[in-house]
Amino acid sequence: MTLSIRLVKITDIAYVNILYFIYGYYSSKLIENIFKQFYGDKSKFINDSRSKLIFQILLQVTVIGIMAYIGRNIIELIPFPLNNYAGYDHLKLKELSGTGLVTFYIFLFSYNLTSKIDIVRSI
Repeated sequence: MTLSIRLVKITDIAYVNILYFIYGYYSSKLIENIFKQFYGDKSKFINDSRSKLIFQILLQVTVIGIMAYIGRNIIELIPFPLNNYAGYDHLKLKELSGTGLVTFYIFLFSYNLTSKIDIVRSI
């Protein structure tokens, strides 16, 4: 692999990470707002039972998984400006095909979920 293709690949990895970060940030805010409407914020669910909190955690994790899948499929459709430069194929990038990064970024900004997990740990 030539140096120019390696530089394009590194640029592509950075590009995909930025897209995942942006998607993760905004989708986590959306998920947080939806769950706050249904279950309230920490001041309300701090007194909930352990089983009720575990149910909420599992439901939120399921929604995060679905949003990560949707996000990966959307981001895969966003063209990379340097695609086909020196024969480089953006769609072959391994980071593009996995949902791990976008899932990580959604979890990173899910403060309500983290609070619920902390409460369950302490019960």
